[in-house]
Formats: sequence, C-alpha cells, structure tokens
Amino acid sequence: MMRPTSSLWLADEFYLSAHRDYDGRPRLNDAAMSLGLAGALLAELAMHRRIRVDPQALEVSVISAEPPPDATAHAILDQLLGEPSIRAISTWLRYLARSAEERVAERLVRSRVVRQVTTGPMWRKITLHPPMDANDAMFPAVRVTGLAVRGLPIELPDALLVGLAAATGLDRFLLQDVDATGRQHLRAEVDRLPRPLWCLLVETKAVVGAAVLNRRR
Repeated sequence: MMRPTSSLWLADEFYLSAHRDYDGRPRLNDAAMSLGLAGALLAELAMHRRIRVDPQALEVSVISAEPPPDATAHAILDQLLGEPSIRAISTWLRYLARSAEERVAERLVRSRVVRQVTTGPMWRKITLHPPMDANDAMFPAVRVTGLAVRGLPIELPDALLVGLAAATGLDRFLLQDVDATGRQHLRAEVDRLPRPLWCLLVETKAVVGAAVLNRRR
C-alpha cells in the first residue's frame, strides 16, 4: 500500500497510532509515549541525513546544519547543534522526551491532522488531540497490516515505525490484526534496517525499559 502524497513524518504516524482514533486518549504510558516520540524525532533527522548514529559508541552527531524541510525537525536539529558535547543516544532520548509529545502534537495541529480539545472537570482539565479524520489515525496500522499479510518488503519509515512500536509496546495496537507469520515477516524487515537505525531502536527500547523499571521501584 502506497503512502499518501501528503505523507506524514515518522513521529506524526507514531503519535497518531499511539492515541485512540476516536478521542485522542493515549494508548501508552507517559514514558513509552514520550521516549518513543523522541526516538522517532531522532530517526527523522537520521533519515534526512542531518545526524549520524554511531552504533559502536551509541552516540549521535550532527553531520549537516542545513535546515530540514519541517519546523519541528529544524528545532530538534538546533538543539543538537547547541550541545555538541552531548552525544549519547540515551541522553538525547531522555532530553527530547521532555517536550516530544507537545512538539509533535503542535506539528499535527499546524498540519490540520488533529485538533486540540480540553476536557475533564474544572479541577482536573486535560488537553487531548483527537484526529480530524479517524482514517488518518488508522492508516499507518492498515498500511503495515496490508504489507505484513502479503509478505511484501516495507519502506524505511514503515520499518522504523514497526521497530518503535516493538520498543514501546505499541505493537499490541499497531499490529493487532497481524498474525504470527506476518509479525515474523515484519521483524525480519526491521532486522534488515541499516545498523545505525537499528541501533537507535535498540537504544530506545532500553531507555523505555529502564524508565518503566524505575517507575515500579
């Protein structure tokens, strides 16, 4: 299944998949959500050849200061440029996670993919971002499911989305209609990712696991 012509960025698709399509409520805990989005934001810069991921040192470094074609990605790149001495992937994941959900939600609002609503009693208001069209939120899962069922090769962004879903626990929603054979196919596709991007997924999973463990102590 082809991507729509107005293709969303990786973090946008992770965000939509990680929130319920009918009311915008999260499907993941706070740590998994924010760290998964942080991993997606770093992956966006890697795919656009603005940063390099060193799988041996587990570090990221800026290789091009040319602004990416998106304001949010540009802002993330500026943050990395501003702290050249900080290179550990895990450190950047934790740092970017602090604002990742807000940044991606704002990008989706600008793109008119989601809307902002405030709900709840006066003493406990919360802000949600349900999609303008539920089909936008469901499309990533439908697309990935179709590829898995037919055993087709998947594009780099889809492999990263599947890998991030596995790293955060989102796969139980993203792949809920995929059988064991299809899941095995998708795992094989993720394993074929370039080593730097595969390493970024592994680091994201490790940081998510550490965050969940710390919450239980």
